[in-house]
Order: sequence, then structure tokens, then C-alpha cells
Amino acid sequence: MKREMDPVVGNIRKEWDWVKEALEPMFEQFHWVDFRPEDVYASCLKGESILYTTDETFAIFTIEEHPVTSKKTFLCWIAWKKKGSKDVIEKHLDFFEREGKKYKCNRIGVKTAITGVEKLLLNTGWRCDMKNFSKKIKK
Repeated sequence: MKREMDPVVGNIRKEWDWVKEALEPMFEQFHWVDFRPEDVYASCLKGESILYTTDETFAIFTIEEHPVTSKKTFLCWIAWKKKGSKDVIEKHLDFFEREGKKYKCNRIGVKTAITGVEKLLLNTGWRCDMKNFSKKIKK
């Protein structure tokens, strides 16, 4: 079986055309998301997030620090794959764990609204720490 190469840190300026094209349907599907593809661009450009790419995928990570324990999580908040399953992170887990260690993170995490990802992760050794729920505050 041919092994796919590890992701590389991408340059959001150079990769933006295809990344934006992939993000737009996500934002249409998840209409409640209150940021735009351009905010993803800005977050990567400012160094708040890191874009990783392969020929078939991209993933965007940030580092979240717990407000009480100060423990850091290497958090994937957007992942995309051209075709097939939803296994972007799991397929490259060893790589992303090494990246998280470089940034002194204690954990790796994933946030998703996509059905099926939870089952995939739980079946491969992940645990669900918490589910996020939100509701707009009435004006």
C-alpha cells in the first residue's frame, strides 16, 4: 500500500485559491458559523493558526490554552479532504502529534460539526471531553 506523504506547513497566500474554494461550501452548509473564509485567511496570516496541506487535504490548527490549568491543546478547527472519508486527522495523526509536541501541547483536539466524525474518532481511541452548544442571545 502506498503511504501518503506527511502534510507540510502551507503558505495561506499561495494556497488561498483552492483553500477558499473548499471553505465556501462548508460555510454554506454550516450557516450558523459566524465567521467568514477570509477570517480563516487572516488567522493563518497573523500566525494565530497554522495551515497544513497535502495534495488531497488541508487542516487548520491553533493552540488553545486552558484558562485554569494552562495546558495546551493542538486543536484542529477545520479539516478538508477532496474525496472520500473524513479521516484527515486520523490518517496523519502521528505527524500532528509531533507538531503538537513542537508547540509544547499536552493534547491534540478536534472540533467538528460534521456528522460521522465523532464515531470515527471514538472508534480509533479518542474520547469526547465535552460537547459545545450555543444559542444566540436575544437583542
